[in-house]
Amino acid sequence: MNTLPLTDVQLSAVARTMLSLGMMHFVEQPPAPQPIAGREAESRLAELGAPNIVLDDELRAFVKAREAFLAWHPNQPVSISAHKLEAPEWLITAKEATAALAVLDRVQAKVLRSVLNMNFAPGEVDRETWDDWIKVLQGSGHSGFPIHIRDSADPETFTVAELLLDRDYLNL
Repeated sequence: MNTLPLTDVQLSAVARTMLSLGMMHFVEQPPAPQPIAGREAESRLAELGAPNIVLDDELRAFVKAREAFLAWHPNQPVSISAHKLEAPEWLITAKEATAALAVLDRVQAKVLRSVLNMNFAPGEVDRETWDDWIKVLQGSGHSGFPIHIRDSADPETFTVAELLLDRDYLNL
């Protein structure tokens, strides 16, 4: 599974479950790199990968700094940083996915069932959403590719979790 569309309700259930199980934690993130003064619109277009923007050294440095910011995590991640599920555009690195899965592996089955039943009640959020989320985390952990949490073009869906299958992202 390379992409997982999530509604706001589904993403909230996933986040609550991860927080309850210790798979997600709160950290203070570093300040975001600021667009180049006088070139704010051009900086944003370069960040979005607009094909009509020619990347000079200054824009290339901004894009690289922005990507590093979006992938930032503590040196030795113990789980996924909570801010990465609060809003689109973040990158969950393979190291974070692996750390979160390691936490999940240590959770007792009884505790896991209880937390899942609390957050994925019949008629509200399908339990399959959790299973699919775990598959995306496993895909990242096994492949080394990060997960991009991005806006969805579909009005029914809040966001999309997508494995970034691009060699440029293997070193994050």
